[in-house]
Amino acid sequence: MISTKKLEELAVLRHDALIVSAYIRLDPKLAYDRRNALTQLKGLVRRFEQSARDKPRLEALGRERPRIERYLQSLGPTGRSVVVFACEPGNIWETFHLDVLVPGRIDVENKPSVAFLLRVVEQYPRLAVLVAQKDHGVIYTTELRTGEERARVETEVQGRHEQGGWSQSRFRRHIEYQVQTHLKEVIESLERVQRQSPFARLAIGGTDDTINDLLRILPDEMSRKVIGTFAVDFKHMSEDGILERAHAINEEFERRKEQELVERLDEEKHPGGRGVVGLDQTLRRLSEHRIDRLIVTDQPDLAGTVCTKCGHLDTRPFDHCPVCRAPGRQVDNIVDLAMEQALIDGAKIEALEGEPNEWLRRHGGVGAILRY
Repeated sequence: MISTKKLEELAVLRHDALIVSAYIRLDPKLAYDRRNALTQLKGLVRRFEQSARDKPRLEALGRERPRIERYLQSLGPTGRSVVVFACEPGNIWETFHLDVLVPGRIDVENKPSVAFLLRVVEQYPRLAVLVAQKDHGVIYTTELRTGEERARVETEVQGRHEQGGWSQSRFRRHIEYQVQTHLKEVIESLERVQRQSPFARLAIGGTDDTINDLLRILPDEMSRKVIGTFAVDFKHMSEDGILERAHAINEEFERRKEQELVERLDEEKHPGGRGVVGLDQTLRRLSEHRIDRLIVTDQPDLAGTVCTKCGHLDTRPFDHCPVCRAPGRQVDNIVDLAMEQALIDGAKIEALEGEPNEWLRRHGGVGAILRY
């Protein structure tokens, strides 16, 4: 699974020999065709060669292309996308398999292009899914729509009977005690998973009674992670079906969170407020290191200029950086560079979809919530 820490490590990498960043979107209909990824790469290379403006970038791609091709040829069926960062002179080689579709692209720069990978991770933060019965519990963690089982808890709970030395009320209390003990063990397992593989969100599935019993004894810190619950038909629902229900709850939560974010941005975008919209205003606050959350949309690439030394970003072309006087270089997508700079500054990245996305596109396509 991809961690923010790994992205931070990638974001600060630099090498004069240039780093190739390849985002390869796989065709789901050709999932079992071993040539699928290689075919996609060849198309991306042709597009890059037609648009590249300088010889060093073309030479760097030519240097790394054979190694990337060998890697793709060795792949079996693997998700919906592959991301590769490669620079042989810098001993840089990082690969990621994603279960979400990404737009295919190749970038060749002195640093890896992690901005889009960051968008994907932000849209799919790690989710824990707890599925509980009165004598059984399973915990999954899922990221980028790929889940894995992390813990399983089973407890033998006596069945109900009408005979024996105990009264019905005493026997019922005994069963309730066993169930409560089991659910506490489930919560202890959940806390161990959190320590080993931290998650930001929790969805709980089961019967209404079991869910309510769990919510009553869930510690406050864990309760704050709960984003929703869902009913599980244990006789007919598969593991994949359970995870799909949890992902649907996660998507609904994400859309609500994004709507609240743009409402706050709308309220704060007045002069003196802690919100800005539009690329020029956002880049200005980025250069001041004032951004707490950078908010982006899925709009087309926005061109700009970047300083080759200090990384200053501007929508307008410049020959010499207004900050350090080093040469400037035009780039096709300045928002990607802004996202990488924001990540280095410790800001959060919010990538919008749906109505919030459309609202921000009408207001310049980029915005930010400021630290002060």
